[in-house]
Amino acid sequence: MLAFDFHIHTAESPDSKIKIIDIINKCNKYGLNAVAITDHNKISKEVLKLNLKNSKIPINIIVGEEISTDKGETIGLFLKKEIKPGKAEEVVEEIKSQDALVYLPHPFKRSTIVKYSEIVKEVDIVEVWNCRTSYEQNYKALLFAQEKNILFSCGSDAHFAFEIGRCKNIVEGIPIKEKELEKETLIEMLKNTDV
Repeated sequence: MLAFDFHIHTAESPDSKIKIIDIINKCNKYGLNAVAITDHNKISKEVLKLNLKNSKIPINIIVGEEISTDKGETIGLFLKKEIKPGKAEEVVEEIKSQDALVYLPHPFKRSTIVKYSEIVKEVDIVEVWNCRTSYEQNYKALLFAQEKNILFSCGSDAHFAFEIGRCKNIVEGIPIKEKELEKETLIEMLKNTDV
């Protein structure tokens, strides 16, 4: 069994104080195998270093960024470099140009991205459970992902250490070792996830 949290902020985000060591400690405590660090409009050099296969941490860290757009926030997962805020179409195009995944966080909270079919067709994963979003907004996200036949996931949207892992994806039957989580493996895992 593997457990993941795909939406965590560090002190690199202006509204968070979480240190990387806090994330690693919480992952060990709550049995998380992988996390995505998704700071607001920034990728820290520390996160890029920890993502290296020779890093000595016991969890998989996915390099992400929660990027502000004119239509709401979007997250890039498995990024190689930082993306500047801007028009949603351009941000999604930049995520794709890095061979990364487009993850749509809290799509019914301060966002209009779901109204633009040309953007939606580029979305790889919809966040259907976010711990900082209402039940109604999360439920709408689940129905939206099912209607559009888009993979779905969840994230704590942690801004404080105690929030890490409050919501997590649990997948059974797909073994991975430390530092082996690749984009394709994640997609296969999510295909095997059920509501």
